[in-house]
Amino acid sequence: MSEEATRFIPGVESEEQFDSVLNLLAGWINAGAVEIDIDSDGDIQFTLPDELNELMSTQLPKGLVYEQVQGIVKSEIEALLAAGQSNNPGRFIKRFVPDEVLERNPRLESRIEKAQQTLMTPILTDRVLLRKATTGFVLDDLSCKMMTYHIDSGNAGKRDIPCVSIEFSFVKPDSTPIYLVRSRGKSLGISRGDNMSVVLEMHKEDLKQLIEKLEQMFEKLAE
Repeated sequence: MSEEATRFIPGVESEEQFDSVLNLLAGWINAGAVEIDIDSDGDIQFTLPDELNELMSTQLPKGLVYEQVQGIVKSEIEALLAAGQSNNPGRFIKRFVPDEVLERNPRLESRIEKAQQTLMTPILTDRVLLRKATTGFVLDDLSCKMMTYHIDSGNAGKRDIPCVSIEFSFVKPDSTPIYLVRSRGKSLGISRGDNMSVVLEMHKEDLKQLIEKLEQMFEKLAE
């Protein structure tokens, strides 16, 4: 990362630069180049693939490098959208945005409505509200790895059977967060007391059948 990008603080860019990044992000989302995720607390997170660095080489807003655009999306626009979904957007911004940004851009709060109008579609709004309202567990993460079971099946002899191990991690959105801290005071991250994981082990063909059933369910819901 360049020294220029390291010194840059998201939120202090000009209004023209912010508008350009906001419109670029909307275009990337519509094109399927950027993924949208809703975390366990109902906050929106964007995934910008590395390929965008090359794809947008001719689209960079004047005066910005790619790392700065990433910072505006991840650090600023995500915070603006979270503020827009809160009961008091102004107080949210003052609480979660660094004082240095607010001092250098006292009109930052005015960008909340811009971000909302540009990015919050009815479906995305429904996803956020449902995630915030639900009292049940929601899927927080999903991981998969290949394994091999070495089984003595008697008459069939010893067999090496490939197996897919899938771990589903669930969390309750309204549960109290637990801050995990190292002994020297360095944070390891945030967890929750009622997190739970479920591990499924299945053959590839069983996984294929599961995917097909889920696709059938989705098609029925879309009717």
